[in-house]
Amino acid sequence: MNRRALLSSTGAGMALGFCAAVVAAAPGCAPVEAPAAERTDPALDLLTTYRAQMEAFNNTPTGISDEDLNALRDQTWGPFFEEINAEPHKMPACTSLAGVAMVLRVVLAEQNLYDFDEALVRSALAFFDARPA
Repeated sequence: MNRRALLSSTGAGMALGFCAAVVAAAPGCAPVEAPAAERTDPALDLLTTYRAQMEAFNNTPTGISDEDLNALRDQTWGPFFEEINAEPHKMPACTSLAGVAMVLRVVLAEQNLYDFDEALVRSALAFFDARPA
C-alpha cells in the first residue's frame, strides 16, 4: 500500500506540525501495560514507538507534497521501520509477554502491508526459546 492510499484510508486531519509528536497506540488495539519488572523489553519499546509514530504520520492532512510526506516519514515512523526491517534483521528479541503480545498486534494490524512479519515472529519466538522447556 502506498502512503497516499494509507493516508486516504485513515481519515487524516491533524496539523502537520503536530504529527512529529508521539501519540497514543492505534485505535482498536488495546494497549499492553507491562508489569514494572518487564518494562525493559526492547522489542516492546521499539514497536510501541513505531506504532505511535505511524499513527502520527497517518493523521497528516491530505494534499501535501510527496517531498513533505517523505520528510514527515523520516521524522516519524521511518527510522523505527528501518530498525525493524533492517537486513540482517536487527529487531530485538522480546523479553516479556507484553512484547510478544505487541508483536502479535503489529503482525495482525499490518499484515500484507510490509515485509517484516518474519522479523517480528522471530522476535516473539526468541522469548519462548529463552525459557526452559
